[in-house]
Amino acid sequence: MPSMFKKSSCLIFILLCLQTSSYASGTEKSEWISNQLCPKFSGVFFWNHSDAPQYVFYHLMHIIPDENSVVATGQGSYMSGGTLTFIKVRWRIDSDNFNITISESEPTEPDFVTDGTYEGTISWDLLKVRTKWETRSTGQTGVLELEADKSCQPLNVS
Repeated sequence: MPSMFKKSSCLIFILLCLQTSSYASGTEKSEWISNQLCPKFSGVFFWNHSDAPQYVFYHLMHIIPDENSVVATGQGSYMSGGTLTFIKVRWRIDSDNFNITISESEPTEPDFVTDGTYEGTISWDLLKVRTKWETRSTGQTGVLELEADKSCQPLNVS
């Protein structure tokens, strides 16, 4: 009987911790994300129906929490078919559900497509991003998968 009591007490404790954490304010969640988010991500992008990978690197330079989200801005690069393109990036992470929107602008190559956004999720540990791109003008889609740099330190918001 004491063993069952210990298991029940442990389960109740865990449930109370989970319930308490769900009441954290949006601002507290946003601050936690901004303090833990690695500023360096790399990965690969594929247009749907294409086998040609584009290697992607993002460096987030400013990570700012607000009431219900985190906005991060920085620079990125794409290597595709021997061409290196630099861009500006903007991330928005929803603090409640870890949905992420990524937009890009000001590419150094004139044919680089920025007429759209990435929509997807970032993992709860903030280490993996999986998104789908959709070009507004053509409807063309693709998939971007990123991982946080294993050696980086999160930027701390002051």
